[in-house]
Amino acid sequence: MRKLLALLPLACLVGLPGSASACQYPVPPTLESALKQATSVFIFQLVRADYHRTELGSGAYMAEVEGRISPLQELLGDSRGYKKIVFETSWCGGVTLVVGRHYLIATNSKTDTIKLVPQDGSILDIELIYGRRYSDQELQTGALAPIVAFLREGKQLPPDFPPAWMLEHTITLPPPPPEPLARKR
Repeated sequence: MRKLLALLPLACLVGLPGSASACQYPVPPTLESALKQATSVFIFQLVRADYHRTELGSGAYMAEVEGRISPLQELLGDSRGYKKIVFETSWCGGVTLVVGRHYLIATNSKTDTIKLVPQDGSILDIELIYGRRYSDQELQTGALAPIVAFLREGKQLPPDFPPAWMLEHTITLPPPPPEPLARKR
């Protein structure tokens, strides 16, 4: 029995892959799919973020951030009940949100907490284009006009929307694989 128990950790290790640079997670929602399913689309400011790390043993851990949000402007539904947002910050599809910045989110969360998934496309960092409450006219003519037209008129989002510069502010992608070493002759 002791030998069996002693071999158990080894058996577990054999089943684990070595150091790998690939990462996997379920297909995340795109902005368009999130907008189609959303009961609420709104702009908020992240006002606080608390990092939580759960130790799993042997140096492994899970980390997530719980942020407090302040809904500022509704595009669809009622955002007043939303208080928190929770997300992972891992190197593989993690989400990066910065305290003080403004974000647009499309959600169908039934609770006061919105839980994001890896590489979640339902949230956009709009800090560069939003610094105060937009007027209705600004929403219809500015950078968020495709979202407003989608929500109010059912128009399709342009194929290149949202632009990469909006997405890259919130989604963390793994580093590219290392270059192969040149062979010596």
